[in-house]
Amino acid sequence: MDSINWGKLVAQGRAKAYGVSWSDEELKALASGVSAEELRKPKAEVKAKEPKAEVPEVPAEKPVAKPKATRKTKK
Repeated sequence: MDSINWGKLVAQGRAKAYGVSWSDEELKALASGVSAEELRKPKAEVKAKEPKAEVPEVPAEKPVAKPKATRKTKK
């Protein structure tokens, strides 16, 4: 029986690391054209490269104060 050559699988991008196969999400990314090297990078490093969307700053609304209760005075 032949054993699995993990080094060859990793070199070909067919495995994530020695003894670690790709997850379903990663397989979909590979199929869509993302390189194996990009998927092996730490997620924080990949997120840092993604362009950040410009989100306009919306001023926070001030809380509305409740009117104070007043006492009715007798005439």
